[in-house]
This record gives sequence, C-alpha cells and structure tokens, in this order.
Amino acid sequence: MMQFRIFFIISVIMITYNNDIRSQPFTGIYAIYESNNTTNLVLNQYVKSNDFSESYSAELASYPVVKLGISQSLFSGEAMRTFGIDYGVGISYAKSKLNAIDELNPVYSSNYFVPAASNNETFFSYYQTGNIAKVSDFGINAHLDMGTIIYIGGEIDAGISRLVFTDSKVSTQSVKSTGWFAIPRVQVGFSLPFPIFNAESNKLFNIKIYASYGWNFRTNSMNWKSDDKKLNNFSRITSTGNPMGIGFSLTYAWN
Repeated sequence: MMQFRIFFIISVIMITYNNDIRSQPFTGIYAIYESNNTTNLVLNQYVKSNDFSESYSAELASYPVVKLGISQSLFSGEAMRTFGIDYGVGISYAKSKLNAIDELNPVYSSNYFVPAASNNETFFSYYQTGNIAKVSDFGINAHLDMGTIIYIGGEIDAGISRLVFTDSKVSTQSVKSTGWFAIPRVQVGFSLPFPIFNAESNKLFNIKIYASYGWNFRTNSMNWKSDDKKLNNFSRITSTGNPMGIGFSLTYAWN
C-alpha cells in the first residue's frame, strides 16, 4: 500500500508539471506489448456432410501480442493533469497456443509473458483434429482511452486468423485453416504523460500500464489432410471466450 501511495504521489507531481503544454491535439505513434489468456474458450465443431456438431473446452494463451499504430491525444492546459482522450488505429499480431481442456480433470497451463506449452490433450471426442494447435492472428487495432493517471478505455482487434492442428501420434495428419477473428476489450490502468526535455515542450511520451477483459469470436473452415484423405472445408470450428490480459503501451506524441 505504501508503494502505491508513493507511485501515485509521484504521478500527480509529474503530470502537474505538464500544465504549460499548449492546448492543442497531439499526433503520435504508439507501440503495445501484451499477454492474454482465455481459460474459458469453447470450441464448436460442425460437420456439414452429416449435420453433426460437438463442443470442447480449451484455453488460448496469446504471447507475444504486438500492436503498432498512429494516434491522436487531446490534452489541454489545466485539464491535462486530470483528463485526456487518446484514440488511434494500427495493426496487430498475436502468436498463440491452443490447448484442449479435459472437463473432468481441468488443468490450465497458461501464464502471463511466457510462451505456453502444449499439454498434448486431444481436441474433440469424435472428429479429432489433433493434440497440438497453434494460432496466428493478423489484424487491425483500434482504441479509445479516456483519463490521465487512472484511465478507462476500449479497443478492438479484428482480422485474419491462421489455425493449425497437428497430432504427435499421427505425424501425417494436419487440420488447418485461415479464418477470421474479432476481440473487443475494455481496459483500466495508469496513463502517464511526460514532457520531453522541459515542461513547455511540444513533445511527450505517454506510458500506459493496464489490465483488460474481452470477448473472443473466431471462425475457421477446416481442411483435413492425411495419408489417405484430403478434405477441404470438411468442418467449421467456431470459438467464444473471455480473454484477460496485461499490457504496456508507449506513445511518442507531438503537436
């Protein structure tokens, strides 16, 4: 508690020091580094040829998550000490490990800011896609944040998702697809703007440290391949869940 009070007091002093920055919008470049875990992911697989569907529990550990873009920050005079608006758009990339979860004996392996390991648990009970799965997401990021010192915000990542299943027991089998994903999130954290060189500078760094909670939506039409068969769009896998994450953001802005 004492450490938090000291951090809070220092933040107030630094942001009060900024009150001479001119009342103009700031244009900036931002970089984001995140780690996200979705432990309640539900995979739904549908096979159209025989109208069959089944569900399976899973966890999705995303690390690293990197985002780059441009932003506008609206700070002005006295208000900058207590309030600001920051919005931007850019690109995002996430590398993830997908693990199946045994509902009778659930074991979660994901941690923050470390790559997750495969637990070799087989996905699905009937049409088994394999026991190892990797996900790569390439998308567009958009965000809107409000507040200084303590802020709240929202963002969305959406784009192309590459899902690949393999099986350590059947080396010739692969089930893969390029589909799409969308992840809207809410955030809360610290937003600390610091002027560069002096209080009257028209350049600043804005540092954010935050936690997030979101909603994960994905869909992939899977192509199955093995020694004896090659089936395109054999099944469709959709997934939903609630990712929770920790992130850091750095913006260099000027007016």
